[in-house]
Amino acid sequence: MTIQEEEYVEDEEYDEEDDEDEYDIDEQEDGDVEDADMEEMDQLEVLQNAGFIRGLEPLLAGRGASGAPSGAPRRAPQQEVAREWMGLRQLPATTQTTFLELLGKLRDKKKTKLTILLLGKTGVGKSSTANSILAERVANVAALQSDTSKAQCFSRVAAGFTLSIIDTPGVLEGDAINGAALSGIVYEVKGRPVDAVLFLNRLDDFRVDASDIQVIEGVTRALGETVWNNTFIGLTHGRLTSLPDDLTYDEYVERRAGALREAIYKHSGAKAAELPVVLIENSSRAAVNSDGEKLLGNKRPWLPDLMRQVTQKSMEWTPYRYDPSVVRRNDPNKKRRWLIPLVLLAQIAFKVFVLDRVLEEDGITGDAYGPYDAEFIQEERERIARDKERERARKRREAEKQKQQSASQKQGQAPAVPVYDDDDVDDDYEDDEEE
Repeated sequence: MTIQEEEYVEDEEYDEEDDEDEYDIDEQEDGDVEDADMEEMDQLEVLQNAGFIRGLEPLLAGRGASGAPSGAPRRAPQQEVAREWMGLRQLPATTQTTFLELLGKLRDKKKTKLTILLLGKTGVGKSSTANSILAERVANVAALQSDTSKAQCFSRVAAGFTLSIIDTPGVLEGDAINGAALSGIVYEVKGRPVDAVLFLNRLDDFRVDASDIQVIEGVTRALGETVWNNTFIGLTHGRLTSLPDDLTYDEYVERRAGALREAIYKHSGAKAAELPVVLIENSSRAAVNSDGEKLLGNKRPWLPDLMRQVTQKSMEWTPYRYDPSVVRRNDPNKKRRWLIPLVLLAQIAFKVFVLDRVLEEDGITGDAYGPYDAEFIQEERERIARDKERERARKRREAEKQKQQSASQKQGQAPAVPVYDDDDVDDDYEDDEEE
């Protein structure tokens, strides 16, 4: 582990302690309401973070809940109730002002909802980003491991506007795609328009590796390549200052985003996706400006900039909607399935018209001890021809017999006695005598 990685491990552990202190009161209130919900719903459906919060302000109104936990019946995404966005008051004053201005712009466009989907592998900071945007500890965060077991939607209401963040587990488990995680993501986005997708990766990873490619391919198979048309490349740990190759901060960011962009184009098929880049810094040890806003390595506050870009693109882009037909086309197990019967027919034809004839000819002309003489070969050919003719005659007789029986049954008569050809009977007796 490098010195830089050790530093980020310390950051995550430190952030956990800070978050626990910062959101102690919210968790206590949430716990009381969760107990009430369990009694009311016979312990079948527990809505995380549900409850009424005291001290409603004029600009903030509502109540709500997020998705149900594993093992309990989950309500459909469109039935979720958004709760009051209390975390908005915890943001720096300048950030609050920016947020409310952006929400006002969306309302002017007759848009009252904004949904953001977070995707990426484990450890890139999806849950921390959800917490940072909402300024609430809505998702648990643990250092060096995933603490998100399923996809969850957290909805908050402010000034008559609903902001929803869909937090997701890492889609890669070990060195294989986590099918259960992808199914949970599909459940959360099905029937719900998604305005923006943040495909997260760490700014300090320095390269695109095989795991990134697996995640890109897995997301494309589960959600379809159109999901990339609404995607931002989100680079976390944005306060990075130790840069390689004497690059400036902006030059390094563009190089890192460019590498991810190329990988997405190559492995998703979404050649026309714009894929703008946003920078994220969730650590409580990040530098802050005079207004208390966390700064990136280029000394710019990241959260207002992220929301500005997401808001602007949400007004330009058509929201992503899950389309099962597109997903089926992307399923490699279902591509070119029409070729399967053709291949089977080709194999059967090869056996009947080529392989069987070759084996038959090989049995006629010789054995393990050498080739037969010409006279014996001719006799074998004639015998095989007679056998085939007798087999055809037998099948004809059986077919005729079945036909007569069917006709008799329809007329209510006794089955007719089959009539055999004398030549066929003589041939059978001759064969018996020869044997």
